[in-house]
Amino acid sequence: MSLVIDSSSINRAKRMLIGVPKGADKVIANAINKSARTAVTGVIKGIRKKYVIKSSKARKYGTFIKRAKPGNLSAIINIKGKVVPLGYFDIKPNTPKRVVPFARVKKGGGGNIDEGFVQTMPSNGYTGVFKRYKYKTFKASWAKPRPKKRGKGMTKGIKAIETYYGPSVSYMAKNPEIHANITLNVQKTFNEDVEKQISNILNKQS
Repeated sequence: MSLVIDSSSINRAKRMLIGVPKGADKVIANAINKSARTAVTGVIKGIRKKYVIKSSKARKYGTFIKRAKPGNLSAIINIKGKVVPLGYFDIKPNTPKRVVPFARVKKGGGGNIDEGFVQTMPSNGYTGVFKRYKYKTFKASWAKPRPKKRGKGMTKGIKAIETYYGPSVSYMAKNPEIHANITLNVQKTFNEDVEKQISNILNKQS
């Protein structure tokens, strides 16, 4: 994500803090980082107007900020393209039960997943909608076909399962309205934070 900051606040910080060693750079870096967080919050809020993903999961699976520093006055906001597991949207039931699961990704949408089932993974506690392969088994030795304890032949083994996924955060964020609102909020946050930091520094020196 690329956002351009108006240079007037940057120039003001440099003029006002000319006597403070690296003062302007620190102020600008802090303001950039706060603006980056504002941008990410704006993306999440914009997505949640249409999608039912949880905020915490959208942040975890979809956003990354490389922070600015006084020696590098730029922040990088990466909106990831990795698909999000369906369990982090709206699924019913939300605990394992022997019923056909219902999943809703977009507000006003949703439907049943006839071949799916709700399962909680013991390894990480994730609860989602899964499908079971007809022919593919788990790779673990305990899941592979083995001689039957009774009778002849081999067992079928334990069939492998895979979770269903929803769209990626980068896909959900492709909305011109989201970016228009973010640009306004980021500029406002940056200007306000620069002024606040300048005042704090000058008050401490007076």
